[in-house]
Amino acid sequence: FRSEALLSIWVGPQAAAGAWVPLAILAVGYWLSCVASNPSTLAIACARPKLPLQVTAACAAIYVPALYLLTTRWGVNGAASAWVGLFAACMLILTPVVHRRLLRQPALPWYASAVLPPLLLGIGIFGAAKAAAFYAGLSGPLSYFAVASIAVGVYSAAGLMFLGVEMREFMVSMARRIARGPAPREST
Repeated sequence: FRSEALLSIWVGPQAAAGAWVPLAILAVGYWLSCVASNPSTLAIACARPKLPLQVTAACAAIYVPALYLLTTRWGVNGAASAWVGLFAACMLILTPVVHRRLLRQPALPWYASAVLPPLLLGIGIFGAAKAAAFYAGLSGPLSYFAVASIAVGVYSAAGLMFLGVEMREFMVSMARRIARGPAPREST
């Protein structure tokens, strides 16, 4: 939602004008890679690295020609899109395999409880922030950055609601410890 404005602050308006679309596409790919890393990490932790290796190898067999075709056709946007496709395939193939073979439960409830709520929450909050900035007439990169920063805070606070009770309590206690700072050292 904010890639062009944030890139303008970082690299300048001219560079941002040509780079914001692939950045937005790569952001989706990065999110998918994070989702796909959960079942991969679980498989490795259960001493079953063969599962993610096989799925990744199969996906790579499709990715390499797709990368060539999409890059040839659409340049950097095509390359970024191929990367999104790679991680979408890994997420959609590896997750059900790991859930079925290692957890012995369907993957759909996990998608519904762990993937969909943060996704919809992010789209809702960051989309609303972008709409609010637009309707308020905020047009400069710094204004967008301020609105995006507020949206990050709202998203983080709202995201705590989707965590389990134990995880939420852990996160709150960790935030309190960080806010207090380091404990004073005892002198000897």
